[in-house]
Amino acid sequence: MRIAELENKYKQYGLDRRTIDYYSSPQVGLIPYTREEGSNYRIYGDDAEAVIKKIIILRDVGLSSKKIKEALDNPSYFTTAMWNEHIAKLKEKLAEVQKHYEEMIQYAEDMRDSSSLSLNFVGEIDDPKAVRAMTHMYARIQKYIVSPDKLTELSENLDEDLSDFSNCCVVFLKSIEKKRDQGLSPDSAEVQQSVEKFIQRLKGFFGIAVYLIFQFTKDADPSLWGLKEDEAEEYAIAMRVFEICANWFRDAKTADNALDFDKFASAYGDQIQEIDQEIGESTFDDIADIIKEICDMPNHLSADILDKFESAYEKGVDSAIGTSEVSKEDIDEAREYGDFIFGAIKHYVLSQQLENDLSPDTSAKEHEQQE
Repeated sequence: MRIAELENKYKQYGLDRRTIDYYSSPQVGLIPYTREEGSNYRIYGDDAEAVIKKIIILRDVGLSSKKIKEALDNPSYFTTAMWNEHIAKLKEKLAEVQKHYEEMIQYAEDMRDSSSLSLNFVGEIDDPKAVRAMTHMYARIQKYIVSPDKLTELSENLDEDLSDFSNCCVVFLKSIEKKRDQGLSPDSAEVQQSVEKFIQRLKGFFGIAVYLIFQFTKDADPSLWGLKEDEAEEYAIAMRVFEICANWFRDAKTADNALDFDKFASAYGDQIQEIDQEIGESTFDDIADIIKEICDMPNHLSADILDKFESAYEKGVDSAIGTSEVSKEDIDEAREYGDFIFGAIKHYVLSQQLENDLSPDTSAKEHEQQE
């Protein structure tokens, strides 16, 4: 290959044309070459590349040009012991470089996340912590699930939009309770029809549901999320962020409306700016990502996720044991009722997934048959 090709191949290792010329010059004569027939171009072969690789290694282990020339002039220099010494030095340099770039990556990640320090703990919540959070929520709402009458009583003191959602839940719970009392199973057609109707209605109350979930968890102790004492300030700011999201979802009502970020910025821009000024970075993109993730949650509903919700519900029920306002009968009823409701919803979710999985294949086969 010509010198330009050689330089291009090894320039990433710091070898430039001047270095190649120096070691190829008649005075040094360490890189062999031939002349292209009919021209004056130098042509470098495999033997030249072998020398170049030695030069690169010797430069990287710290030898000067003079020492490199002396080594290349002395074939006995390249013993196994010497190669092992050079390999050890290269590995040391690799470790140093690796550590350097690991630190640079960490610095970059810290800078990237500096705009959302208050949100970092969310990404660090593992399953046990998430279960504890849901347990806290279910411990507060389980009495309403077990007794639709208590939920009706609660809804009378709520604002109109919250009351409408509460009444929607009451209708569903009473319908499920009636069908259970009739001896129907969670996977029966009648129960599944009630579940489907409720889920369809729930789409119109999606934002209200998000808002209420925040209300049930906002006063939780930071330790519930596995946070340390020195992270309390971050937690406080994060709660303000989530409150903005919750209020926006309440305003938007549906997931589609919640994704209108122009309206969101117009309605909550001032509150977001206050937080930005406190932490010194913009949080709008991070908040928008939170809203997107919440809106996308129903699309990822699965039996496994419902199992975790059910586990949290059961722990929430268990946490009510021994309290003055909940009797043993209420606890037992809550467990049985929870089993029935979660069983019904899981059956519905699985049937929907099965239907979605089969539909594309069926359509494809029908299309193939038509062709």
